[in-house]
Amino acid sequence: LSSLQCLSLGRVEYNHRRRWFRLICSVQAPSCNARPEEATMRRAQPTIEQLEPRMLPTLVFVFNGNAFAAAKADNPLTETAAQQLIANGDRAVQMNTPAMNSPAAFYGLARDIRTVSKGQPIGLLGFSAGGSLALRLSGLPGLNVRAALSYYGPPDLRDWLQYHKGDRDYLGVTTHVQLDQGIITLLSGPSDTVAYVIDAFGLRDPVVVASNSTASFHRDFPDGRVFYYPGTHGVGTGADPAAFKDLLAHL
Repeated sequence: LSSLQCLSLGRVEYNHRRRWFRLICSVQAPSCNARPEEATMRRAQPTIEQLEPRMLPTLVFVFNGNAFAAAKADNPLTETAAQQLIANGDRAVQMNTPAMNSPAAFYGLARDIRTVSKGQPIGLLGFSAGGSLALRLSGLPGLNVRAALSYYGPPDLRDWLQYHKGDRDYLGVTTHVQLDQGIITLLSGPSDTVAYVIDAFGLRDPVVVASNSTASFHRDFPDGRVFYYPGTHGVGTGADPAAFKDLLAHL
C-alpha cells in the first residue's frame, strides 16, 4: 500500500505469544524376557516436552497527529517510536493518515490496517490526534488490537472541542479539517474496546489538559491506564518511558 512505510525487514511472524511444544520419541528397550521376534523391535513412545515461552514480534502501527488533518508518516516522533519498537523485537509500520473529516476516512484507515495485519493481533501507538485514533481504532473488533498507547491524544473529541471552544487550539483544529458530526461521534463517548489502552498526559500541556482529559479517559475507557509526565505537548516517547514500557508489556 502506498500509505505504508515499513521500517523493519524480514519475514513477518504473525503468531502472538504461545507455548511451543516439541514431539520427542523415547525409545524403550525390550525386556530380557521378550520373545525373539520382540527382541528385534523397539517401540517408540511419543512424549511432549514443553519448551520455554517464546516471544514473537507484534506488528505495531504508529500514527502522527497534525490536528486531525492529513498526516505523513515521515515524522521524527513516529520514526523514533518505530525504531524503539524494532529494538524491542517488534515490527513497526508508520501510517500516513487521511484528514479525519468523516466516518469514511476513519473506516478507510481501519481497512488499510486490516489489509496489512490480516486480522492477526496488533498494537497501536499515536501522538496527539494520532493518539486519539489509536484509542478509538482499538475498539474495532476486526482489527484485533492487543494494546494501544496514546501520547497526549484527546480521549474524547467532543469533550476537547467543548473545553477549547473558540480558543486558539480549537481554531487550529477546525480550520485544518472540517469535522462532521459523524467523526466527532466516532471519536467520542464510552468505548467497548477489549484492548489494553493507555494515555499519557503532560502536566504542563495547555492543548490536552491533563485534568480534563483524565476525566474523559476514565469515563470512556474505565479499564484503561493513565500516565503523567512533567512536560507539555509534542514530545516523544522519552517524555514518559513508563507508558511506553507498559505498552510493550501488553503487546
